[in-house]
Amino acid sequence: MHAKSMKVPQAGEIRCLCEELNSPDTETLVKTRTKITKVPKILNTLYTYMQQSTHRPFLLRAVFLLTHFHQEPVTSSLLQKSLLMDSDTVELWRSLGRSILGIRILRCLVEKLNRAGNHRLGTDSSTCGRHNRQTAVETLTITRAISEVVLALRSTEELRQLLPHLLPSLLRWAREMLGGERLLLLMSTWRELFLECQMHVEKPCGVFLSALELVLGKCMAQKGTQLLVNRGVWARLEDPLAHPEGVRLLSR
Repeated sequence: MHAKSMKVPQAGEIRCLCEELNSPDTETLVKTRTKITKVPKILNTLYTYMQQSTHRPFLLRAVFLLTHFHQEPVTSSLLQKSLLMDSDTVELWRSLGRSILGIRILRCLVEKLNRAGNHRLGTDSSTCGRHNRQTAVETLTITRAISEVVLALRSTEELRQLLPHLLPSLLRWAREMLGGERLLLLMSTWRELFLECQMHVEKPCGVFLSALELVLGKCMAQKGTQLLVNRGVWARLEDPLAHPEGVRLLSR
């Protein structure tokens, strides 16, 4: 499939790699398999063929197997998809969430969200601007992926164990959108980003708070989630002035 979508010289290279999979030498086999799965275009090819409904079950299984053996490169490649998160991308994340890899994928995404925006910046304003935009895109994409995986998870016990790592990170990025010395620059970046991606949310922090609400909805009884609504926790978390009070109520 990959060779068919490429020009002749590249197709020949792919065929050679596939032939090497028949090698009796274990070391050659492992190296070849790694080369094939770490070619970025392989996921794009699978993604393209998802448009044909007859191939979907096979392709979802193929992505699962690639993720099982090469979780980091596959997860990173999926996160490079469009921020619009079309139905095929959503299905890929949800299929991984439903699988036995679901909690592993979620843990990987949580770690990426915790590390987002942590690298050092120069003093140049243009560099800071690019960094803010890159961070905005990164955190938004990861958070949307987290929401899709959580939605499809079959077990809530392991999700509860991740709460100490996931909730602070979601609250951190919601807070970043509401206050601090970078507020104006961040808000400008987010407005441009949301307009560009045609996303319809009232406030930039809404993406993170929606994910937070989804996670808690999975882990808490309906009585508990209704209590958060009745006490106005979500409304407070969206208000820059009332945000600390919302965090306090949520913690209680």
